[in-house]
Amino acid sequence: MLAPAVAVALLGLSLASGGPGGGPPPRPPRPPRRRGPSPPRGGPGAPPPARAAPRLFRESRYEEALVEFRTAERLGSEAARGYAGAALVKLGRPGEALEAFESRGEGPGGDALLDYYHALACYGARLYARADRLLASVEARAGPPLREQATRLRGELAAVLAGEPPRDAIAWYLARCEEQARRGRASSARAYCEEARALGERRADRYGVATAAPEGPFERGLRLMRAGDRRAAVAAFAEARGDGDEAAALLEGICLYELGEDARADEALALAERTAEHREAAEFYRGLVARRAGRADDAARLLERASTDPELGATALGLARLARRGGRLGLSIFAESGWDSNVDLAPDASRAGSGTSDGDTGITAVGRWSPLGESGPFLRATAQLRDQVRYDALDLRGGGAAAGWQAGRGARYLLAEVGYDRQDLGGAPYLSAPRALGAARVPLSAEATLGATYLARWESFHTEVSAPYGGLRQLGEVDLTVLLGGRGTATLAWRGVRDGAIDPALASFEQGPRAGLRLELGPRARAGLDASCSWRTYDALDPGLRAVRADTALALGATLELDLADRWSLRLGVAGRKEISNVPELTWTKIAPSLGIAYTVGLR
Repeated sequence: MLAPAVAVALLGLSLASGGPGGGPPPRPPRPPRRRGPSPPRGGPGAPPPARAAPRLFRESRYEEALVEFRTAERLGSEAARGYAGAALVKLGRPGEALEAFESRGEGPGGDALLDYYHALACYGARLYARADRLLASVEARAGPPLREQATRLRGELAAVLAGEPPRDAIAWYLARCEEQARRGRASSARAYCEEARALGERRADRYGVATAAPEGPFERGLRLMRAGDRRAAVAAFAEARGDGDEAAALLEGICLYELGEDARADEALALAERTAEHREAAEFYRGLVARRAGRADDAARLLERASTDPELGATALGLARLARRGGRLGLSIFAESGWDSNVDLAPDASRAGSGTSDGDTGITAVGRWSPLGESGPFLRATAQLRDQVRYDALDLRGGGAAAGWQAGRGARYLLAEVGYDRQDLGGAPYLSAPRALGAARVPLSAEATLGATYLARWESFHTEVSAPYGGLRQLGEVDLTVLLGGRGTATLAWRGVRDGAIDPALASFEQGPRAGLRLELGPRARAGLDASCSWRTYDALDPGLRAVRADTALALGATLELDLADRWSLRLGVAGRKEISNVPELTWTKIAPSLGIAYTVGLR
């Protein structure tokens, strides 16, 4: 430990090579070189990025953990930025770690573990007063092991911070503030200026307090961007760009992209692309702009160029592959084969067996034309063919067409659509149904959106047995969808269905919850899980059953999709359904696994 008098003397020492600003303040003794705490395995403080990152961190594979955290950060996970900072601390890169922590815009009082690593980053960057404030917060909130380490470090810092700060030390912090600002590191610049200001306020002459720079346009833009005010951030970044700040063009373009102003975003990103330091990030977002506009070739080209960035590489290549499947004119063909354990919905209580099983093969084709891209008018056509292995009476032929308009894109849009569906069963006309659809989605936060859907379908069945089931069928659903740190989405919804069948005994109302999970398992693999439960009540007594039916429906489905090539993917699925009725003869169960392959191509 440094003696207080020696520490104070060293703090004011000017190095001969330090120039007019004087030398930097010395480093106090280094923190003990122990492993230190690791990121938590889960819970509210854990990062939502890739599942492998915390494990890599605990195994001291900090370079690999950093890549995972940075990738999740670029995909929208704010929590991942702090854990990236922790990895940078472990790698001995305090300057970069400081920028990662400071750009989060969170002061002491948040996650105690992240505050500790933030303090170590400040320690390494010689922001001793800042480190002491963070460690004091850790001392007050953390458990014994972390609290003891914080107390030990504060003891070592106390000697350095004792007494009146020398002018040379304050001048060094002011010089560092200007240097960081010139390099585009606004958050680090602010930290050094605040350190200079804090030290100057402890002097009788308040040296340096007035010199510490106020918030500039770039720094203001960062603060507004973190606060979610993208519109005001755009104005601040545009001002900074006018002052010659090249990094501002990149962030201005990102904010405009998130606001859905793609033309302006592309213009700002094109400016940022001219600078080698920002080229890959600018190309990445320009690729997203092109993909959203339906310019598949441009999107794939830009995203492939952005993939040379080691942190963006895997994500950019995956999106480039998806871009080749998109476009203003798209075609998808899906062929599958499956097995149904209970194709005729035989009751569970049947003595004849557990249902009549059958295999099937089928093909579905979907074409869509969106002349203006994602936002604007569109036309869609579908065709479907399914043949049963044994039961020819259930062979299906069908198709449909729809026209609509979508205003907006991504997490904020309104959609209206009208269409017509027709199906033949066993070679004979079975169903015809005009329909209308409306949908909307709005963002609640950076990671959550609220959606609503309404569908009305006027169903006409053309066989004598099924004709009483015809009528107006309406579906309404409200859902909450949350991004899982760039690795997928989780959805919770409530659905209601009104079946206005002609026969009152067949008319019903059904409602219940639905949950869905979509996960990115890697650059070429995705998984999905869906579950629902609903309760159905019927309007009137069924004379044949001598009862008013009341049913409960349970459904569970899982899918795994693997990309075989740019336009080819393999899909494995399994679906199960259980209907429980107050009429035992109408209680049934089925399981249906399937295997399919899809070809998807997008054209300009």
